[in-house]
Parts: sequence; C-alpha cells; structure tokens
Amino acid sequence: MKLNLNYILLIICFFLISIAQANQKEIDSLYSIINSKEKPDSLKVEAEFALIWYYYNTDINTAIKICESATKKSEELGFEWGMSGGYAWFSYLYRNMGYYDKALEYIFKSLKLREKLNEKTEITATYSDIGSIYEDLNNYPLALEYYKKEYKLANELNDSSLIVNALSDLARHFYYVEKYDTSLSLYLTTSNYHLSMGDSNAIAILYNNIANLYEKKEDFNKALYYFHLSIDYSESKQLAYRTCYNLARIYYDLGDIDKAYYYNQLSLDHAKKVNDLKLMSSIYHFFHEIYKERKDFKQALKMHTLYSSLKDSIYNDNTKEVVLEQTLKHDFEKKEVIKEAEHEKQMAVAAEAERRQKIVSVSIGLGLFMSIVFAFIIFKRLKITREQKNIISEQNEELNQFIEEIEAQRDQIDEQNKDLEHKNSHIMSSIQYAKRIQEAILPSDELVRNNLAESFVLYKPKDIVSGDFYWMESIGQKVFWAAVDCTGHGVPGAFMSILGANGLKKIVSERHIYQPAEILTHLTEHVISSIKETKDGEEVKDGMDISLCCWDKEHNTLEWAGAYNPLFIVREAPIYNLAEKSNFHPFDPEKESLGGLYDVKATKRPIGRFKRKNIPDFENHTISLQQGDCIYVFTDGFADQFGGEDGSKYTTRKMREFVIKIYKKPMQEQLILLEQEFENWRGKEEQLDDICIFGVKV
Repeated sequence: MKLNLNYILLIICFFLISIAQANQKEIDSLYSIINSKEKPDSLKVEAEFALIWYYYNTDINTAIKICESATKKSEELGFEWGMSGGYAWFSYLYRNMGYYDKALEYIFKSLKLREKLNEKTEITATYSDIGSIYEDLNNYPLALEYYKKEYKLANELNDSSLIVNALSDLARHFYYVEKYDTSLSLYLTTSNYHLSMGDSNAIAILYNNIANLYEKKEDFNKALYYFHLSIDYSESKQLAYRTCYNLARIYYDLGDIDKAYYYNQLSLDHAKKVNDLKLMSSIYHFFHEIYKERKDFKQALKMHTLYSSLKDSIYNDNTKEVVLEQTLKHDFEKKEVIKEAEHEKQMAVAAEAERRQKIVSVSIGLGLFMSIVFAFIIFKRLKITREQKNIISEQNEELNQFIEEIEAQRDQIDEQNKDLEHKNSHIMSSIQYAKRIQEAILPSDELVRNNLAESFVLYKPKDIVSGDFYWMESIGQKVFWAAVDCTGHGVPGAFMSILGANGLKKIVSERHIYQPAEILTHLTEHVISSIKETKDGEEVKDGMDISLCCWDKEHNTLEWAGAYNPLFIVREAPIYNLAEKSNFHPFDPEKESLGGLYDVKATKRPIGRFKRKNIPDFENHTISLQQGDCIYVFTDGFADQFGGEDGSKYTTRKMREFVIKIYKKPMQEQLILLEQEFENWRGKEEQLDDICIFGVKV
C-alpha cells in the first residue's frame, strides 16, 4: 500500500486547525484569571503556568515571557511552589532551544526547592528532566544515574503513572546505549498502561520509540508502520513534526529520496518556528546526506556548514564546564546542609566531652597499670607466634608449589578455551548466514500488508534460526497463507523450513494447485521424495505440521486444511457447517450466545513419512466469510511454553480464552498484547520452542 503524501499533510493540517479552535477558548479563560483584580496572586501564577502549555511549541518567546512573569510573582510572594515550577519550565524551554547550560542551571534550582518542600512526586519528574538533559548531551552514565533515582522514588510512592514514566525513560536510555532487546521489553511493559489510559500523546510517543527500535534493527517496513501510527495518535504538533524527521530517515534507508526530502523539509519548517536548535542541527545534517545522494554538492556543503555551526553552539567547551559546575554545585549545597547539622551535633558532643574529661584522667592511671600487665602477656604471645610462623612458612612453600601446578593447568585450559572460541566464532558466522537465507524465504511485510491489510505475524525463533516459518502467496483473487512447524528447531528445523517453503511455492505457483487439502498431499510427496534414506539405510522421519488457508476474495470464501495444526476462527454469529468439525467456545458460557471461537480440527497426520496402516486423507473445509471474522493459524510453541506461578504449560485452552478477549482490537494491537502475554507468562523460564502465529481479520 503506497503512502499518499497529500493525505498525511491533510491529517496534520486538520489536526492543527481543530486543536487551535479548542485551545483558543482555554487561552481566553486563563487570560481572564491573570488580568483579574479579584483573583489571588497564587492562582494567577498557576494560570500562567497552564498558559505556557499552549505556547511552548508554537511561540517559544511568548512562553518565556509568561514564565518570567510567573516566576517573578512567585519570588516576590515567597511562593516556593511557584518558584520551583517556574525554574522547571525555564529548564524545559531552554533545553528545547539547545541552551543546555541554562537548562541545567534552572533544573537544579528547581530540584533544590522541591527537596526542601519534600514534594516527592515533583522530585521524581525533576530526576527525569535532569536525566533527559544529560541524555541530550550524550552523557549516558549520568543520565542513567538520575533515571535510577526516578525509578526508585516512583516505586517508593507506588504510583503507576510515575513507574511507567520511569520505565519509559530507562527504555529510551537502553535504546541510546544500543541495548535494543532490553529497550523493547521495557516499552512493551508500559504499553498496556498507555493503551488502558487512552493517553493519545503517550501512545504516540510509545509507537515512535518502538519504530526507532525497528529502525535500529533495520526492519524499515515495521519502523515505517509504527511512525505512521505515532502521527495518527499524536495530539502534539511538535511530536508530529519530530516524527516527520524520523519518517524522512526511513524513506532514505528505503531508497525513496523524494519522500525523505519532503518529510525532512516539513520537520525543518516547524523546528525554525519554535527555534528547536537540536532538531534543526539533525535536519541540516540529514539534508547534507540527501543532497550528496542527489549529487548536489553545493547544497550539501551549505547544509554541512549550517549543521556544524549549530552543533558547536549547542555543545561547546563552555557547555561542558557548566554541566560539570551545575552537578558539583548541587552536590556541594547538599553537603553544606549536612555539615551544618554535623556542626550542631559536634557542639553538643564537646560539652559532654568536657564533663567526661575528669573521668578520663582517672582512667589513664588505671590504663598504665593495665598496659604493663598486657605487655607481659604480649611478650609471651610473641614467643608462641614465632614458633607458629616457622610452621606456616613450611606450609606456604607447599602451597606455592600447588599454586604453580594449578596455574600451569589454567594456562592449558585457557589455550583450549581460545581454540573453542575460534571454532565457535566460525560456527556462529555460518548460523548467522543461514539466518539471512531463512529470512529471505519469508514473505516481506509489504507483501503481507498489500494482500492482507488487517493482519499480523508473531514470529519468535527460539534460536538464531527457526524450525517454524510462515508463508504467503497471491494468485489472482486467491490469497494463500500458512503457519508451519518443522521437526526440531535451530539449524535442523531451518533446513526443513527451506524445503517446505520452496515446496509450497512450487505446488501453488508452478503446478497451479489451489485446494489446501490437495496442496498438503503434494507437499507430503515433495518432502518424502526430497528426504531419502541415509547411506546406512536408516529412514529419515523428519517432516512438518501445518495450518494452510486459501481466501477467495471474489466469492469471500475460505478453504482450509491442516496437518495436526488446527484453525481458530472467531465470529459473532454461528457457522453451521463447522458444528461437527470443530470445538465451539462461546464468548460467555453462562449466557446463550450465538457467537464465539471455532477450534477447527486438523487431520491427524504430518507432512512426511507416517508409519500407519490406514493413513487418513487430508480433509478440506470450506467456510463462507463475513466482515469482522478473525482467522488464526499457528504452531504449538506458544501453547507449550512453561511459565506462570507454578511453572506449568500455557495450554491451548488459555490461548483460546486470550484470543476471545482481544479479537475485537486492531490487529497490530493484538500483536503487542500477544507478545506481552507470552513474556509475562514465560517470566524467567527459557523459551521452549519456536513460535509463529498468523492472524487475519476479514
């Protein structure tokens, strides 16, 4: 599905106009409070802080003037809550403009006041702001230090929203230090909370961050998908335009230079309006790359000059000194408070010490006498110690000899380990190459999206390469897809997956066989003929289980056949021709319900050799589809996973119940919920098997 640039621009323009109309009423209301002679000054300060929200990403100079007014009023009134809020806003505004020295100066002033007032919720937010500034300055160790403080305090307060914000900050930190799996796991942990709260901006930021992770993993199609989701959810035009810059990078990586230029220019226009120096620096640097790609070296040089100029102004030596100065200043002020308390304590101790001095004088005489007694005892002990030292010396010689033998063995083991590491490196290189080959046989995200618009694929190999795979093919008005589980996992399973994928493509595309049951029959013949007996005459029994669908879009019918692996189909109305061929699970067992989940039984035989007298033929099922039907094909890895509180299997029953719970949600949201359900169930247990679930909504 190709992206329509005019459509995206129209969405952004409509969003800005509707927000502006709604916001103007709020702005007028706040100004009436500020200009009122009857309202108390503290309320006027709060109104000015609220007003900054409406200007900070459209007219930053007005936002700064309002912040100056609110902070000055608070200082004149001795209103410390207002002062701390004003300093925090100054820090945020200067940070967005790239003035990190001022941002740090004001945020530490805010932190000092909030610590004095013991405002723990605000202190948590301040730790987050300090970490973000250090993150912008690429000082990741200091950023992590403050994010840990934020997470610790949020847990002490037992506040879900603060904990989620802290986890999001930690996830972003691990993204910057290239620990992408840890980052993705933390983002998924926060997703349920954001989705349940319905906070559109928070969801937009979450999808933006997930897209950044997929970009780093070089899965550009998924990155593109999540960046567009982020724009759809965003209620902040600053976030929307920052996401435009991210989209520009993805289109560049995909080779679409014109779209990259278009989105980069959209982001630059906004960055200039709000004087976002850091974003402008990134955009100019990216324009430098775009113009180089277009062979326009004059413009490329101009963009590089603009980038270098902004970069130097944002992070020069003076900024580094101020960063260190503000950090040390805050630590010094905390130490001074501690010193004052220590001084008062020392004065009290001195008075007590004077009273005890006489007791000490008397004790000295007694101490001298005791010293003489102890000296005699020590002399006797020294004599014994010398004798013991001689014995220990002899034992040390024996010990040193033993250590030398151990070190010799250690050197030998080290050499063996180096040899093993070298061999392991070669093996891992081969497996990584096998992974690239296996990934090449899987259908691309674009192919799946173009033919099955409402769909998802949950694909989690246990090892680097997988014994599970998913397959898709489109012939005219027919779309075929399958989830396949080959014998074993890892390298053996991967070999079988390549054999299976090639067989399916050959049967459908070259032999033009379209009925699922007949396809499985031909695939069985293909596997048996491809895997012959070994040189020793031993019969190879490898094969695969499969759930295969064919959707005839012209007649809106589904044909399906399975080898051991079943089919789930969820509908809010009965499917009469499946009554005897499936297990029906209603939405609510306690109420009379027409709809539910149909667990369609597969033929009990594999793809491959099967030693049994009466081998059943593969059964073909035909189902008339309705809009809203949800179809799921899958392998057994998800249901067989051990975990939970008692370390038991997840089971197919739990999987059915969870699918019934989520089937109404958008397919990509179902993917996130399934991933999270699996990780929550697995906990610290090792992943047992490869996992593949292919979901489609009609």
